[in-house]
Amino acid sequence: MKKLLFLLLASFLVLAACGNEEEEEKKSEDKKETATKDDKPEKEEKPIKETKAEDNPNENSTWAEAQKEGEDIEDPSEDDGVTTWGNEDPNNLDEVPEGELSENFGLDLEVHMLTLGDVYDAIIVIGESENGEDMTVAIEDAKYQHDRLQGNLDIMPTRNEREKEVKADLQKVSNLLKSSIDKMDEAVSIEDEEVMMSAVEDVEKANKIVENLDIE
Repeated sequence: MKKLLFLLLASFLVLAACGNEEEEEKKSEDKKETATKDDKPEKEEKPIKETKAEDNPNENSTWAEAQKEGEDIEDPSEDDGVTTWGNEDPNNLDEVPEGELSENFGLDLEVHMLTLGDVYDAIIVIGESENGEDMTVAIEDAKYQHDRLQGNLDIMPTRNEREKEVKADLQKVSNLLKSSIDKMDEAVSIEDEEVMMSAVEDVEKANKIVENLDIE
């Protein structure tokens, strides 16, 4: 059992190293963007909020006043029937050309990958656990982190076929990690090395999908 857990841990550490390298590259790019923004003259900044208020002085006044008086009037800012992520309509697939990933999808993907990292970290803790009790606690945390991962994925909108394909691959990763966590839970309870080996294989499959994601 310990050998299998070691294999599991080693597998995660390889992927974690790749993730750290990507994160460092992202931080470097963010610093460059920040430096560019800081170089711009301050006079370019405009009082956006004040301009909007002047252009539409009565836009939300009726609703706001009604709320103070206790009347039941619908908030004009609400958009019924549309679930959004990143302030974009997920049903509008014409905004992004086919074959490209939108900027908003890239931001959603970044959040998703951070959550994916939390799942991997939780599974690493399982491999590092020294006894059954610690392993049980670690497995429960891994399940919780996976629920967060799947929850984010469920509401992530797609705007063209390529984004749908990337999301489909992310769903495969999520399914494999859930299968792995469930198998580890079973393996611990019945002390079955064969089931644990199957859990390791699921993680390795998930790793390959992540490494080959078409997100450039």
